[in-house]
Amino acid sequence: MIEITEETIANKLDASPIWAKGDIFAFELVLELLTAEDKAWISKQPEFTAELLDKMSDGELLSIRRDVAINPLTPVDILDKLSADKHSYVRSGVAHNPSTPEILLAQLSTDEDYIVRLCVAENHL
Repeated sequence: MIEITEETIANKLDASPIWAKGDIFAFELVLELLTAEDKAWISKQPEFTAELLDKMSDGELLSIRRDVAINPLTPVDILDKLSADKHSYVRSGVAHNPSTPEILLAQLSTDEDYIVRLCVAENHL
């Protein structure tokens, strides 16, 4: 198994005809080039752009949305969107994120899932 690093992802992107054209805003196409493991690694990195995190937060993979939800540098508007995710695993990630604003934590404190509520309580410790 190849270790996922910034260099391995850069190599994939450099090999892409989309990236080679310099169209760095074609996120949907670029994301298709990456594996689930690549996306998981990216979602945990603090230096990636809000736009990329936003695109990843719309993805089908629950684990990727969770990784975006717990990233302390995820912007508030994305946390707000993820706080309404249909899966409690994602919502608990938002509740656990130290950057989640009080207003979202207050909303999540009444979540139907007790794990989400527990994460809100732990966030206040």
